Amino acid sequence: MVGDIQKDLEKRVKTFDLAISLINKGKDREAIPHLKRLLELEPTNTGARYYLGSIFLEQDELARAAYHFNIIIKLDPRYVAAYYKLGLAYEKQGKIEEARNCFENAVKIP
Repeated sequence: MVGDIQKDLEKRVKTFDLAISLINKGKDREAIPHLKRLLELEPTNTGARYYLGSIFLEQDELARAAYHFNIIIKLDPRYVAAYYKLGLAYEKQGKIEEARNCFENAVKIP
């Protein structure tokens, strides 16, 4: 039992490390399947979700980006960067009031 848990944890860490390594090499598209796989194993992983949302934001897949940032905010309402990136996604979509609300919420968090 403990061995299985340790193997699962090691698998998650390796998957995340691989995704980050690809992102650092500028291979964002190649990182996407690894981040998605990690989220299948651990849907509450806000770090993986943030990177995935950020990639979608950079690729102008704005609805997909907003989806992930909204989930992060539901999981962790104090995740300032998620509010900021969600605001950017809304701004690019022309949703100025929603963007403003996100930016205001971000600066209110201590």
